[in-house]
Amino acid sequence: MTNGITLLTPVDKIEDGHNYTTVTTRSAASFKARKVVCTISLNVLKDLEFSPNLASLTQQAISNGWTQKRNKVHFEITGPELASWTSFASPGKGLICALGEKILGPGAYSW
Repeated sequence: MTNGITLLTPVDKIEDGHNYTTVTTRSAASFKARKVVCTISLNVLKDLEFSPNLASLTQQAISNGWTQKRNKVHFEITGPELASWTSFASPGKGLICALGEKILGPGAYSW
């Protein structure tokens, strides 16, 4: 743990108490804190135990899994016109969105 931050530590259970939250790792270590920042992927949340249980809509989203089934492509383009170009494509449906960033002048950008 560095400065109260623990990274790359698989979690087994998250318990929300009245004054603090307890996070228990797969190796049975536990951490207690007044606040916890959770950056766990939606597809991993289904493997965790929560106490109390999460709201029903949250549980439904977790059971549905990753909903953004698409490809994202980002290009850095050199030249006088564009700074970058980003697009989104849905598998089997082709390109659905494209964004370009134009250089307006020294240090100025526009989407």
